[in-house]
Amino acid sequence: AEFAIYRDLSAAFLEVVQAQNVLFPNSLVDRVPKDKQEQKAFYMKRANKCGEAYNNAVKQLYCSAPFIDEHIFEQFDKIRNGVWEQLSKYPIFFTSDDASQNRKDFNDEFKECYQRTQDINGDMDKLISDLRAYLKKLDVA
Repeated sequence: AEFAIYRDLSAAFLEVVQAQNVLFPNSLVDRVPKDKQEQKAFYMKRANKCGEAYNNAVKQLYCSAPFIDEHIFEQFDKIRNGVWEQLSKYPIFFTSDDASQNRKDFNDEFKECYQRTQDINGDMDKLISDLRAYLKKLDVA
């Protein structure tokens, strides 16, 4: 049962990490529409996809919390928190009417978002490694 919980959580968190990767991508070549209205819809679609994946992952995490190792829970929660930061900053830099100006005015914070993308991916890699080690210790019945 515990194995199944970790499998489902890993799938949900992989989905949310992949969805947040396109919010502040480090290596994505975008074909962003030139029209401002189409551009805003393009960015909103990304935010909504990530938001849905986030909500699903958080629901699974907190429903599973009593049944998983505390250290593993904390690693999932760290990723959850990082993605929440990305989702909260994304509108400021991409969907607000002042997005272009905000990217200039808050350039350091904007750059931090791109760094956070890398950090979240690193945290997910570490979590997977730690999960593998933890699962090897489980007794199979």
